[in-house]
Amino acid sequence: MAKQDKIIAGVLVFHGTTGIVWTIWLASKIGYPALFITLNLMLAVLGIVAGVGCFRGDDRSAPLGQLFWAVQLLHFVTGAFTFSFTLGLNLVFSLGWINFGQMGVNVFALGMMVWLARRMGNPGSPLYRGSRSSSMMATTTHEQAAVMPEPSKGSE
Repeated sequence: MAKQDKIIAGVLVFHGTTGIVWTIWLASKIGYPALFITLNLMLAVLGIVAGVGCFRGDDRSAPLGQLFWAVQLLHFVTGAFTFSFTLGLNLVFSLGWINFGQMGVNVFALGMMVWLARRMGNPGSPLYRGSRSSSMMATTTHEQAAVMPEPSKGSE
């Protein structure tokens, strides 16, 4: 596993873990609604699962990591509606209008999404899409060849 893959996996696990701590701290101090707390905890667990899967080299975990970052990517705030999931670690650039609201992009999440996508597209990475299925197919073909008898030449 390349150093880049380990860093991505570590950031996912760290971000998910700090997300759990941050959410529990917020719930104890501010008392957000149960739905908000539940969704934040689910997102944090998704990050941890994706990170552990990336450490294990499971290519199915990389799309989970992409989902983890995608949920945290966009931020919308108006007088009546707010959508913002950051789990504590973020760098949001936003544009706002007086008496209307603001719209922002979490550039930390965007950077992590791009980096993970590049690793998913690199055939040398264990996070490469299809690396698991292609190695499984090669193993299956090899196993089938070992079990199937060769046709006899004298039976024709």
